[in-house]
Amino acid sequence: MSRIILVLMAMVLLVGCGGKGGTESAVVETPAVEHESSFNALFSQARERYNEGDTDAAVDLLVAGLADPQYADEQSSIFRSLLELLLLENRVIDAQTNYLAMLNASPETASQTFAMIPSHLKRQEDPAGYLAWTEQMVTAPLPSNIMENAYSYYVDANVQSKMDDKMDALALTCCTRFGGAGAARIFARPVNALLDRDNYDAVGSILARLSATGDESAAHFVTSSEMTVLAARGEWDAVLTAFVAKAATLPDTGSKLALRSLCDRAMAANQSAVIDQLCEHVIRAMPAATGTRSQAVSSYMAVAVKSKHVADSVARLQKLKTLGVDSQSLGRPLNAVFYDVMGSSDLPLKQSALELVEWVLSELPADGPKAQYQALLMDGSVLINDYRRALTVLESGFRADDAMWHSMAINKVGAHLALQEGRVDDAIAMFRSFMEHVSTWTESTVDPSTGLAHTREMSLGFNAKRIGDILRDAGRAEEAAAAYAEARSYYAEALAALATDSSEYEYVKTEVATIPAPASQPAP
Repeated sequence: MSRIILVLMAMVLLVGCGGKGGTESAVVETPAVEHESSFNALFSQARERYNEGDTDAAVDLLVAGLADPQYADEQSSIFRSLLELLLLENRVIDAQTNYLAMLNASPETASQTFAMIPSHLKRQEDPAGYLAWTEQMVTAPLPSNIMENAYSYYVDANVQSKMDDKMDALALTCCTRFGGAGAARIFARPVNALLDRDNYDAVGSILARLSATGDESAAHFVTSSEMTVLAARGEWDAVLTAFVAKAATLPDTGSKLALRSLCDRAMAANQSAVIDQLCEHVIRAMPAATGTRSQAVSSYMAVAVKSKHVADSVARLQKLKTLGVDSQSLGRPLNAVFYDVMGSSDLPLKQSALELVEWVLSELPADGPKAQYQALLMDGSVLINDYRRALTVLESGFRADDAMWHSMAINKVGAHLALQEGRVDDAIAMFRSFMEHVSTWTESTVDPSTGLAHTREMSLGFNAKRIGDILRDAGRAEEAAAAYAEARSYYAEALAALATDSSEYEYVKTEVATIPAPASQPAP
C-alpha cells in the first residue's frame, strides 16, 4: 500500500456506518481545555516532523488526526493543513488523491478546501495539469455551492491553455447552468485576459451569450465589457463617448469597476488626457455614485504619481477641490504626496500644499482624524520655517495630552519664531528651556530625515552651538565664546561615548570643526 494513507480510509474510521464518531460509548468526554491542548499538540508534532525533514511522518500524524473521533469538529482544519503540506512539497498527485477521497467521504469538508489545488496548479504555471484537474472537477459530484467556483477555475484554465475556440460553448454552458449573473462572475477575468491577447471574436461571442440571458447583472457586465473592448482596441474617443452615455446606467459597483478598467488601460497606453476626462465626468455628473467617485479621485491622482511631478500632484488636488470633491476624499491622496511636495525646492508649491491641509482640517467632522492633519501642518510649517503657523497648530491643542512633549515643542518652535523676529534674548531663553528638557533624555532620539541617533550630549552640544551662533550674529562675542566652549564640552562627552566607526561619530566631528576657534589670549 502507498505510504500516503488515503483520507477515505481515515474517514471510514471516523464516521463508521452510523454517523460521526461511531457509537457513543466509544467517545471519551474530554474537557475543553484538554481537548484544545491535544489539538494544538497534534499540529505542533506534525510541524516538528516536517521541519525535521520527515514529511511522511507529518502526513501520518494529520491523517491519524482525521481518523480520531475527538477531532471530528476540526476535520476541516486538519485536512486543510494536510493539503497545504502536500502542496508545499509539490506532491500534487497525493493531494489530488486525498482530495477525491475526502470529496467522497465528506463533501462539506472538501468544499471548504476546494480552491487549494487549482490555485496551486495555476501558481505553478502548469497549464496542462491545471486544465486536467479543473475538467475533472466540473464532471465530479461536487456540492452545488462550489460548482460555480469550479467552472470559474475551469474557464480560466482553458484561457491559460489558449483554448479560445471553446469559449462560446463554455459561455453557453455557464449561462445555462448558472444564469446570466453567474456566467458574468465566471467570465469577468477571462474576458480581460482574452482582450489582452486581442481575441475580440471570442469576447464578442461570450458577450452575445450573456446578453441573450436577459439578466440585468449580465447586461451591466456586457455594457462595461463593451467599453473595455473599445479601450483594448485603442478607440479612445469612442471610449469617452460610451462612458459618458452609459456609466450612469450601471450600479455604482459596476461603474467603479468600469472606470478602473478603462483608466488602467489608458494609463498603460499613456493616455492621461483620457483618464482626466473620464474622471472629471464622474465627479461632475455622478454625485451619488460614491464608489465610482472615489475611484475617479484615485485614478486622477495616479497620473501625477506615475509622472513623479509633485507640482502636478498639487495642481490635481486643487482641481479636484474646485470640482467639489469633499475634504475627506482628498485627504488620502494629499497624505500620500505631502512629504514629496515638502521635499521640493518650490516654496509656493509647499505653501499650496499647506493651504490644502488647512482646508481639510477646517472641513473635518468632530470625530475626524484631526491629529493626523495637524501633524502634517506642523511638519510642513517647520520645513518652510513658518514658525508662526507651527506655533498656532501647537496652541490649538496638537498633542496637548502629552504635557511634557507639548511644552517642549512650544518652547522650541517659540524659540525659532523669536529668533526669526529678532528677539534674541527670548530665543536664547527658549532654547535654554529646550536644553533643560533634553537633559532629561535617557535614550537617543532618531532624526527621521538623516537616520542619525542623537544622544543627549549630541543634542545639548548642537543647541549650545546654535546659541553661540545667535550671540555671535548679535555681536555679543564674549557670550558667544562661552556658549561655544559649552558646545565643545558637550560634544567631547558625546564623542567619548560613541563608536568611532559610527555615522554619529563622524557627524559630531564635523560639527566640532564648524565651531569658531577661541580668540587668542594676548601675551602677558
